[in-house]
This record gives sequence, C-alpha cells and structure tokens, in this order.
Amino acid sequence: RSSAASDVYKRQAKNKKDDFIGKRSLSRAIALEENREVLVGFEAIGTEMLPIGGIIMKKGHVTAPAPMDGRITSSCFSPTLNRPIALGLLKGGNDRMGEVVKIYDMDGVIEAKIVGTCFYDQEGVRVHG
Repeated sequence: RSSAASDVYKRQAKNKKDDFIGKRSLSRAIALEENREVLVGFEAIGTEMLPIGGIIMKKGHVTAPAPMDGRITSSCFSPTLNRPIALGLLKGGNDRMGEVVKIYDMDGVIEAKIVGTCFYDQEGVRVHG
C-alpha cells in the first residue's frame, strides 16, 4: 500500500491550473479510492497507552482477532492534555471523526476516539497570538 500527501492532510481542492509537486500522483486511481487509509489522531478512552502497532478493528467487531481498519503508528502520553494520544492510519478516517474504535494488541483491547492530527491549539491562537 502506498501513501500520498492527501492521506496525511485533509483532501483540499487544488487549483487544477497550478502545478505542484505530487499533482500527478493525486490523480492516480489508487489515490482516488474512497476508503483509503489516512492519518488521523486518537485520544485514549481511559488512561491506558495506545499500543504502537495496535490493530484498529473493523466496525462491529469487539474481540480479537478481527479484520482491521488500520493501525496505530505512534503513541505517547501528553502531559499538556494529561492523557494518552496517538497517530495512526485508518480507512476512511477523515469521515469518521468522533467515532470510538477498538484497538487490540497482545495485551488486550483498548477504546479510542478518532480526532484530528492536531491535539492542542487547533485554532493556532498560541502560535499567532
């Protein structure tokens, strides 16, 4: 599977007249698939860390093993937010904001809420005053 810039950032309409690096790749059939894995954020439900490499279960499954909708790629505890947060690739992730998913690894199943990739100061007030 491959990733494109539009998988990392929300898809934005580009001016079709302007050239930019990666423009051609965005028109390939694989980049236009509706259910592509995109980078999204996750907030843990509870205090347990989200496991790096954890499998995001397909909707409707509650126990492992289960078909996967994606995976956790990085995870940490945010002292600012006082909770575990993570990033991961999730099928159709941009359309699933706010949904609670189940993530499993060898230690069990954890729930997390799908959020944007910016966890703090989404409006940029701290940066821009």
